[in-house]
Amino acid sequence: MPPRIHQLPEDLVAKIAAGEVIERPASVLKELIENSLDAGATDISVEMEGAGRKRLVVSDNGTGMTKEDLLLAVRRHATSKITRFEDLESIETFGFRGEALPSIGAVSRLRITSRSKADESGWEIFLEGGKVKSKKPVAREPGTTVEVRDLFFNTPARFKFLKADSTERSQCLRTIEEIAFSSPDVTFKIHSEKAKPLIFPAHDASSDEKEAVALKARLWEAWGSGLAKGVEFVHFDEPHVSIRGVVSNSANHQATSRHQVLFVNRRPVQNRRLARAVYDGFRGQLPSGRHPAWILFLELNPQTIDVNVHPAKKEVKLTFENEIYGMMVKGVQNALYKTAEFPVGVFPDLDKAGPSGNLFSPEISKPGADPSDPGIVTALRELYRTIPQMDPLESSGQSLKETLQIEKTYQAGEAAGIRRKNFKALAQVGRLFILAEEEEGLVIVDQHAAHEKIIYENLFANLQAKSPQVQLLLVPFSWEVAASTSAQVQGNLDFLGKMGFLIEPFGGNSFLVKGYPRGLGEKFDLHSLLDGLTDVLGEPAGNLSGRPNFEHRLAAMAACKAAVKAGDSLQLRECQVLLEDLVKCEAPFTCPHGRPTLIRLPFIDLERRFRRN
Repeated sequence: MPPRIHQLPEDLVAKIAAGEVIERPASVLKELIENSLDAGATDISVEMEGAGRKRLVVSDNGTGMTKEDLLLAVRRHATSKITRFEDLESIETFGFRGEALPSIGAVSRLRITSRSKADESGWEIFLEGGKVKSKKPVAREPGTTVEVRDLFFNTPARFKFLKADSTERSQCLRTIEEIAFSSPDVTFKIHSEKAKPLIFPAHDASSDEKEAVALKARLWEAWGSGLAKGVEFVHFDEPHVSIRGVVSNSANHQATSRHQVLFVNRRPVQNRRLARAVYDGFRGQLPSGRHPAWILFLELNPQTIDVNVHPAKKEVKLTFENEIYGMMVKGVQNALYKTAEFPVGVFPDLDKAGPSGNLFSPEISKPGADPSDPGIVTALRELYRTIPQMDPLESSGQSLKETLQIEKTYQAGEAAGIRRKNFKALAQVGRLFILAEEEEGLVIVDQHAAHEKIIYENLFANLQAKSPQVQLLLVPFSWEVAASTSAQVQGNLDFLGKMGFLIEPFGGNSFLVKGYPRGLGEKFDLHSLLDGLTDVLGEPAGNLSGRPNFEHRLAAMAACKAAVKAGDSLQLRECQVLLEDLVKCEAPFTCPHGRPTLIRLPFIDLERRFRRN
């Protein structure tokens, strides 16, 4: 009987390994820029075509490579970062696995040109599908240029899962933003398609005070002046951890969680538990549904971190995560309540540099008992609370048209009946419900859910109309967004126009909003509404007009942001108009998220309860 287990071909093994590291163009960009930083580059240039999938080039002025190093760099598990197993316990560089370049080369056409400072000329190597096709000497300045063409050309299954160009481009810009935050002393130049080059200039970060100023300047460049003006500096030191960075102040909360970046030893990571710690630090200071913005750096002894738990190094394992949770809560609270004893805008003297010279590498010491601070104790007790997955816009994947058709099929009789009703508003109850009367009983209406449904159907009507109804603004609204968000908005202006949003570019990452869909009402925050829309733009795949469920999510988000909220006071006449608009809806019984808009209490049921029958 022949054996059923067999050795996989080397090229197939390489493609499988590439799938663990390379998910999309942004993954390639992250690996290449981190290689440049490890090489000591102070000037990094990025070029993108076709959102990175067609062509992606990263050039730097780093140390460069010799011919021998260049040939080894494209082989799996070849690296200059570690030499023995013990080195994994003290990783201080971004790359160390020796997988990035071989994985990229396995799924693209890869050209690398490099020259070390000690050589008089450089060398160029070209790979196609992981196989070396040519190598030759070339002339260039010291440094390295990596050109990646036709990403996933030999793995069509992975290529088809890439999202729209605007989404992939936004992910690339987001990646550059994150790395630029952790390297304020490096210049980044980004050339994307025919757009105006985006430049993050280098800032002097040679001292603690200058590093703080450089971080705020980088924040201004990447996320705009609106965020940069409303931040507080975070500072918290313990024997085995240092927390630095900025958080938005209590008045500068955001509509989405987009502006949140966490670094561990200058490496951007994702950690839900530590993100929850920041939210707990804001407890009692954030309105419902709003989010803080932050850029936070955790600097730990490398021996307390395991960066080898994720192929793309997106996650890390921390030895003292419980204690760090409480420290982050306290650090954020100190910044918000102004109790930290350091000058605003200046990092304190960092006198705990380890032997490597890293300013943020304090010597490790074993933690003692639970921290005595009540705030930290409370935070630690809540460490294992379930973090709710709150996404009110999740749906079954049906388009808005399909959703309306289903509702109409099951509720056609009732909807026709409710349109014949004459609702009379009696009162607003608890600033949440509207109590009304009709011929056969009482009606209790959820004011937010009902207004949501009204706006939702109006927005979809705009999408179907050739000339959408628009409410023009007397004075255009200036809207400043992050660089990554700007690419999404720019790519979707026509579609937003069909919805009723009149938005024009205004230079850089700014836009002028001259009008919005008529029927949104007057009691909404336009900036919050626009931020909510951009949060949806990057999620679905495909062309905007044909994305499954895209119209539903976009209309539902806008309706949720624009509708009257629980706690809003309404005059009796406003209640009456809301009821009259609700009964005109095609499917008036549920809001876009599936919650009921009204409950009916027939008089006959009330009579039974009062034993009048």
